[in-house]
Amino acid sequence: MPHKKYLELIRKEFPDHKWKDFKYLTHGWDHNVIILDNEWVFRFPKNKEYLKKLQKEIELLKYLNKQITLPIPNYTLIAKDKSFAGYKIIKGKEFKPWIYKNKVALKNKKKIINQLVEFFNELHSIPLDKIKKYDVKFYDSKKETAKIFKDVKKYVFPKLNKRERQISEKYFKDCAALETKSVKNTFIHIDIHYSNVLIKHDDSELAGVIDFSDRVIGDPATDFAHLWNYGPKFIKSVYKKYRGPKDPEFLYRSKLYSKWDAFGIMIESFKPMYKCTFKEGHKMFRKLFF
Repeated sequence: MPHKKYLELIRKEFPDHKWKDFKYLTHGWDHNVIILDNEWVFRFPKNKEYLKKLQKEIELLKYLNKQITLPIPNYTLIAKDKSFAGYKIIKGKEFKPWIYKNKVALKNKKKIINQLVEFFNELHSIPLDKIKKYDVKFYDSKKETAKIFKDVKKYVFPKLNKRERQISEKYFKDCAALETKSVKNTFIHIDIHYSNVLIKHDDSELAGVIDFSDRVIGDPATDFAHLWNYGPKFIKSVYKKYRGPKDPEFLYRSKLYSKWDAFGIMIESFKPMYKCTFKEGHKMFRKLFF
């Protein structure tokens, strides 16, 4: 089994590193993950593209750890050939929307909003000339949207009914009409999904942000996209205190970007390397658009 191979690689590379228990996670888009004794996270890239990205991510995070207040990964166990690496786990759980809505006390909600604001302010103000050497590419949201729509028409449309296709076409038309030339691009995480934002186990505050695999230079509104899952009041509270580049259509763009994932999952369900189903993506699509 694959996890045995990964555990053996860890043993060979770090013979002094002992453990009693492990978890093997495969649901990520770009890495398989081994967690040892709930203390160490080892990430193994799923393909050559993410192998190269991991090697640059290790260097990037050394720099970011000096710039970002909220805890982020800091790789300290790195294979000699840099084919995989590990970091001390950031203690916490996924910051799922229902946790924020139902379990977090009011005073802690304010604290969490302030933590996110600080994170975005710090991240989006990092000088671009400082991070380009870490293989941080420019992300053209309009080009990417056009690429997604091409795949949607090829893979997804045959499985949608007429009304669903009409709604999809309207959505991508709205995305294509976005005015992005005047947007001030910044360094962005691009995947501020609840699975990459951790809250402490007592729900008192955020514990950290993980997975900078897909980091790019792009529209800062992209980093706000997943915040809509916590409700309009939440994202507007974060945006109000945000000191990064603002413009009248910032939140509108972030709302459009928040719907990308449904199409992404439906598309990826046709590719054998990803363990997602069309049904999952279609369910998300129906929830977002109907």
